[in-house]
Amino acid sequence: MKKKTYSHLLLTLIFIAICLTAKQNNNIFDINQLFHNQPAIDLFSPEDNIQQVLIDLIDKEKKCIKIAMYYLIDPKIIQALTTAIETRNVAVDVIVDPTCPEKGLESLYPIAHIYVYDIKNGIMHHKFILFTGLKVLGEGSYNFTYSAQHRNRENFSFYHAAKKNTFCFQKYKNFSKRFDNLLKNSLEYEPGRMMLQKEESILA
Repeated sequence: MKKKTYSHLLLTLIFIAICLTAKQNNNIFDINQLFHNQPAIDLFSPEDNIQQVLIDLIDKEKKCIKIAMYYLIDPKIIQALTTAIETRNVAVDVIVDPTCPEKGLESLYPIAHIYVYDIKNGIMHHKFILFTGLKVLGEGSYNFTYSAQHRNRENFSFYHAAKKNTFCFQKYKNFSKRFDNLLKNSLEYEPGRMMLQKEESILA
């Protein structure tokens, strides 16, 4: 009797584990869907794993990554960027708002090109990323933070400009121009400069 009870309990636990695994896998975005099935995709956190999609794209990029981000402090994304730079010589250009915490930027500072938007021109509230080799644009409300994935209700859309889709190509082109424009109004990041610009924003 005890053996039957134990066997039944074991089977129940295995069934629950399978169900939980299936549910978890359903929430993981298949990156192949972006490249093969359609030219664009809309994702919503916390249901969709936007963080993992970003990491997968970073891992696939071979040329250059351009980021305009209000907050960039997600350690997993920062680690993926660091690996891309150090192992594949991927160029990484980052523009942040002066209110962005320096935690995370400091680790990227020696190896990436980091710029701080000039506060005199207003807040840099953009959240977008360009993968120049993959020709992929990602943009939305999603900051590169832990909270954006696990606590907040955010959106982030991905557009594949290499697909034969005029809308996606034009959108990628427009955001590329916007990045260049932001860069013209930004200063090179130096440790300590963030605090200085924060003080300027308060006095302005």
